[in-house]
Amino acid sequence: MIRAVSLTCLVLFAMGSAPALAKPKIAILGLEVLNPGGASLDAQTTVIAKELTDQLRVRARAGSGKYEIAPNSDKELVDEKLMQSCDTELPSCMAPIGSAIGASWMIYGNIRKEGANYVVGLTLLNVNTKTRERTLPNQLLPTNDAADTVKLGAWAKKRYSTLVDESNLGTVVIEVSTEGADGGTVKIDGEERGTIANGRLPIPNLSDGKHRLVIEVGGFQRFEKDITVAPNDKTSIPVTLTRDPNVKDWKIHEIGGTTSEEAHTNYWRGLFIGGTVVAIVGGAYWGYSWNKETDIANGITHPAHPSGQVMPQSNFSDSLCKGKGSPGEIFPDTTPNNNGETDAQSLTRACNYRTKTIYGIAGFGVGALVMISTFYSAWVKPGNEPHDKLGSRTKKATFAFTPVISPEGGGAALRIDW
Repeated sequence: MIRAVSLTCLVLFAMGSAPALAKPKIAILGLEVLNPGGASLDAQTTVIAKELTDQLRVRARAGSGKYEIAPNSDKELVDEKLMQSCDTELPSCMAPIGSAIGASWMIYGNIRKEGANYVVGLTLLNVNTKTRERTLPNQLLPTNDAADTVKLGAWAKKRYSTLVDESNLGTVVIEVSTEGADGGTVKIDGEERGTIANGRLPIPNLSDGKHRLVIEVGGFQRFEKDITVAPNDKTSIPVTLTRDPNVKDWKIHEIGGTTSEEAHTNYWRGLFIGGTVVAIVGGAYWGYSWNKETDIANGITHPAHPSGQVMPQSNFSDSLCKGKGSPGEIFPDTTPNNNGETDAQSLTRACNYRTKTIYGIAGFGVGALVMISTFYSAWVKPGNEPHDKLGSRTKKATFAFTPVISPEGGGAALRIDW
């Protein structure tokens, strides 16, 4: 059997981990009820103010937009203004309220009753720059619409989308009912938008209108469909995949037997995790030993080769550690150097750390090799890869996989033609 393997690997090693990028936090303060002309507060207006605030927060909690709601967003505007001693709603006074809540953006406003309508004013504030990004003054809310939960929700949804400039974006949720489709690639208009997990993939922030949906899963026929995205809405797209008749099921058939069983014992994940741990420990040991070796080497006062040739400060320990003669013979001067010891003692310690550096490099290399060689078997479900085994002979179809590499982490680009 002829096998061709093409592998390109990028390994990014870091001593710490960085948090994944998150959406900016937005806070929505409870609307302030105004009483024009000094009139007494209307109890019904207070109720509508609370319900309208709740509907605005529902939009922020939906998770389909470009913001996510701040954890301490359930504050009232009038209370926060009182605590900050704000007599006005100037950005310089309102921004500290948003900072205290932990939000980068903030929506606040007021409501008053005028005749047969409620009049609502809303403001979107950039907390970091202390600027009003957008305002919606004097928005009319008919009393009949305010009394209807559905109409009130639609009214709040439209104003929220206008404030945060999401008026033309929508979300689709791919729902795949076919077993074994996890890990498949989903494309919208030719652009990869993620992989299916547990039969589901939400895709937010799509412009409204028609788009081309393509789903590719190993062992199944390519799925293509035109879909329509509704603005400010979440649309479910049911998908049923058809198995590729040219690909045999994942089975083990015993010669002379009459039974078959599913073939998957994923011990590869243990090997992959073990290789990852070895690579991390080896890389850390490598970096630590190399730094110690360099620091000690730079403290030697007389870095000279026995032949009299002066070696570069950065690599002389490598040359001298491999040379002949003891450290005392190479550096007979017993005057204390910058390390507070003789040059011979510093050379001995530098050579010891040089050996440890080599061990670290070897450990990192072995761990990385194990990671690369076990990645496919460990993390790509066997159910997605056609496999037919008879005796000791195994056949696998062509496989190509490109993992996503985030700015905060590392990964590998992998391609296997088997």
